[in-house]
Amino acid sequence: MSGEWLEIQGLDKSFDGIRALQDFSCSLREGEILGLIGPNGAGKTTLFNVLSGFLAPDGGNAVFRGMPLLGLPPYRIARAGMVRTFPVRAKTFVPGEFSVPIERNHSEPFSTIGGTQA
Repeated sequence: MSGEWLEIQGLDKSFDGIRALQDFSCSLREGEILGLIGPNGAGKTTLFNVLSGFLAPDGGNAVFRGMPLLGLPPYRIARAGMVRTFPVRAKTFVPGEFSVPIERNHSEPFSTIGGTQA
């Protein structure tokens, strides 16, 4: 790894024999913007899930700010500064259910509470 902010080399991930990522490699220097485009099923979400620790890769390497990422749990990756967000769609909202951040300690992840409307 050569001084890159994020460097990914040879990342592989398969699901029941179907390859979602095959030898994916790229690098990103601090301040650069990289676009990742492709059709549905091309592996974009799989890449983000692997990098953020939500999925284990089958092979490859990823280093973020000099720290190897693969195999770390999501909270450790988030503490290092790489955070995954999830889309919220109005059609998937269930009335009466919510989750609210209630405190933020910079050394700990957000705490949440959940509940239902009366």
